[in-house]
Amino acid sequence: MFRAYSNSWKEVAALCVLAAEVVFCSGATFTKVKRGDSAVQADVINELIIAHRERSYAQYHSHWTPDNLVAGDVAHDSAVWGYAYYARGLQHILTNRLVTQYANHTIDPTTTNTIANWTLPAWQAYTGLTNAGVFRRLTDVSQLGAATTNWLYGPAQAGDIVGAWLWEDLQVGYSALKWTTSKGGGSKQYRTGSGVDNTNCATALDEARDDWDADAWGTPFYSRLYWVQAQSSDYLGTYDFRARRHRCAATNHPIYTPGASTTLTASASAYLLPVALDPPISFVDIDGLGMQEDKLWLWTNLPPQTCTNDYGIGYMTNDVFPFDAMGYSCGDGYLTNGLRTDSYVYWIWKWQFSNSD
Repeated sequence: MFRAYSNSWKEVAALCVLAAEVVFCSGATFTKVKRGDSAVQADVINELIIAHRERSYAQYHSHWTPDNLVAGDVAHDSAVWGYAYYARGLQHILTNRLVTQYANHTIDPTTTNTIANWTLPAWQAYTGLTNAGVFRRLTDVSQLGAATTNWLYGPAQAGDIVGAWLWEDLQVGYSALKWTTSKGGGSKQYRTGSGVDNTNCATALDEARDDWDADAWGTPFYSRLYWVQAQSSDYLGTYDFRARRHRCAATNHPIYTPGASTTLTASASAYLLPVALDPPISFVDIDGLGMQEDKLWLWTNLPPQTCTNDYGIGYMTNDVFPFDAMGYSCGDGYLTNGLRTDSYVYWIWKWQFSNSD
């Protein structure tokens, strides 16, 4: 049996929803619980059910979900407030199935080459649920209202007192789950230009520029989504200029399972990963986009929309002849500069869940 912290501090025969007057919640938009307010108690539980359901759908999971409370449900009705349905079940799925499938939104993706998901220790540190057992428990009635509470920790168990701490810990835990990630490809186009002259640098450069202007965007053989390269040589007095660009567009949508009566909304951020070309080509951000080697680069942000629709990004508009983009002149001599990205668009889906901090 669970014991409930009620107005009269009486033990009841099944799990019920009652809460302490002191609220421990860390500024979340979830409803705050006050002792003895049965209407608010139902709201709190229903919000947690919705939080669980939405975060499961956002990761393409159909985890067990309890039914919402309806008018007439009472705290001591074991069919409604059963042990497995509301306490231990939500805790287990949160920590064992959901946490590590959500991105750690405290890490700036542009400082690394991957979008890291939460680890359980990092999530615990962020939420303040730092004990190895994660969730607070209490079995000793004398601890209620004590200046210092000697908490037990771990999944909810038979015989526990059920108070606000149980629901507050779940509120804080769900609130940390904000972003999911995926990666995909994109549509690619390429363009080139080249020029050679045996005696004159300017003539070769002009020829390469004219060749560039005359070229049309085509379908590249290589899978790189973005690629800009400017390569010149003057070996034995032969001036040779070669330029290349890849540009991309992308369409994607979240990994998302729409549930009954559930429509989720998310904004999105798309990133590319710049990497070096093979030596001797030097990594140079020719277009001045702020790209850094082996660091994710923010391509664009997309506004919120319903997740059953595709999110689209049009082709990059920069088609400047790469030597002109870097301000090259013949006096600059030989160079081999450029960069490319890998073959993926890295997406972050920033969910607009019903309740979060």
